[in-house]
Amino acid sequence: LAKELRNRFFNKKWKMSLQETIGHLAKERLGNLETVSILLVGYSAINRGLGSFLAYRKIPFSLCTKHPTTIYLQGAIVCGRDVLQRWYEYDLIVCASKVDGYLIEGVGKGNVIFDLGLPRNVNPQVAGVTLMNIEQIQQWISHKECQKEISIDEVKQFLEERVALLIRGYELSRSQNSFAHET
Repeated sequence: LAKELRNRFFNKKWKMSLQETIGHLAKERLGNLETVSILLVGYSAINRGLGSFLAYRKIPFSLCTKHPTTIYLQGAIVCGRDVLQRWYEYDLIVCASKVDGYLIEGVGKGNVIFDLGLPRNVNPQVAGVTLMNIEQIQQWISHKECQKEISIDEVKQFLEERVALLIRGYELSRSQNSFAHET
């Protein structure tokens, strides 16, 4: 009973890493990530972790950085910032670069963009995209955790039902034992 109670009600925190969360959100919006074009902008710790996450799953991706000749990231096609002139050709873009000014501006084509840069890497006025920043991702995680919150009444009802089942099982077992002793 205790194990069932714990698993049903008290093991509900969001336990994904930022990379897994971004992967989950992207998959939710784009479907199978193996079939979308992915661009990581910036050689930040976040994008290195996300690159490793993608490479481990054998999902192809490109990495855009200021110094492409000095960078190696397993599984990545490394390119310079000139690719940002065609950013709208990528289905999924994760920006996590340290720059002053916006790297992405203009109009997209239904792209999903995660802007994790501080200051922001994506002009918030970009149209035709789904744009999420780190605060919005945190809000999404908090919303998911709130959806999993439980009420005392729910736990009480669960316990009452289970205890009633246990009592009936005990009484049935006891009546069968006394019947067996009488015969």
